[in-house]
Amino acid sequence: MKSLEHLYTLGALNDEGKLSDPLGFRMSRFPLEPLYAKAMLVSSEFGCSKEMLAAVAMLSVESLFYTPRDKIKEVILSCAERVLSLHSCNYLCVLLIFLCPPQ
Repeated sequence: MKSLEHLYTLGALNDEGKLSDPLGFRMSRFPLEPLYAKAMLVSSEFGCSKEMLAAVAMLSVESLFYTPRDKIKEVILSCAERVLSLHSCNYLCVLLIFLCPPQ
């Protein structure tokens, strides 16, 4: 039941519980969680599709980084310094990590 409420809240379902037109149908074509599908669709209206694509891609995977075993400690410390200054990690946080040039 919560899943249906979530879809209704996002605008993917109409009052009858069917896919809304056009938003619900467009969201259903994305191979993403509904929240990410809507974010991608709405981002085009604000002209930030590239940034949203990066954020959604990074939030859709288990781990953002691949690091060789011999460099793990060095990379973790470097990333920790950058991320810890933000207090919490959300869409903006992962976007900043993506945009931050390697040192």
